[in-house]
Amino acid sequence: MRKESLGPYYDHVVSLESPFDKYQTELNLKSADLSKLSDKQSKEEIKELRIKYFGKEGNARLEKVDEEIRQRDQKIAEYK
Repeated sequence: MRKESLGPYYDHVVSLESPFDKYQTELNLKSADLSKLSDKQSKEEIKELRIKYFGKEGNARLEKVDEEIRQRDQKIAEYK
């Protein structure tokens, strides 16, 4: 649909999209499928997507951020 509406400009517009936007779009499109998987399988699929768009180093940084968020949420829950 985008290719039809953008016509000859499609390739240029796609080349300007950030990897994060592409990652978010694919993650949103796969969210229903991911919710049907087990937690372990879901995390593995997300890891593969992150590696695809950000590389192994980017995935490692994102996993570190995920862990920090999980710890913060746990502390908040304990406080409440």
